[in-house]
Amino acid sequence: MGSVSAAMIEAAVVDELRVVVDDQGLRDAVFQGSKALLDKEQAEVETLLAQLKAQVNRDTEEVQRILKHEVFENLNDIRVEDLKSRIAKAEADVVVATEKLKQVAARQLSRLDIDIAMSDFKVVWASLTAKERVHLVELLVARVVHDPDAGSMAISYHPTAINALVEECEESVA
Repeated sequence: MGSVSAAMIEAAVVDELRVVVDDQGLRDAVFQGSKALLDKEQAEVETLLAQLKAQVNRDTEEVQRILKHEVFENLNDIRVEDLKSRIAKAEADVVVATEKLKQVAARQLSRLDIDIAMSDFKVVWASLTAKERVHLVELLVARVVHDPDAGSMAISYHPTAINALVEECEESVA
């Protein structure tokens, strides 16, 4: 019984993956997974942004009320300083959240982006580090069976491979 080198197994897996990435269903799943991930992140940032802006408005209105009705001057001074500090922090957080929103928008992939990346799988594969390649194969490939008599190799994939990739992307973004 002959053995197969790791390089030969990798080449067979890469050839098989090249065929798989041409599948339109896979491309649709990648697009939908990417879109869902970024839409969720965008919604979270937009919610945070709305909360921060509402806080700035509430605190600004309270400062104006306090300054309009100057009662308990010392307490009001302390409260106004506290509110001004909260407003400054919230405004700084608004800037950060707005920038994050721009970054999320910039990471949105179109179907064309996915088609281009997947159509040039060889370049994408070459751009990955050895560790990333191994990890990707571990996520996607369930089993490789070599039949030396027939000179063939059968590759089976994890049924939830795309979901695993999407979940991993979610974890790395979070």
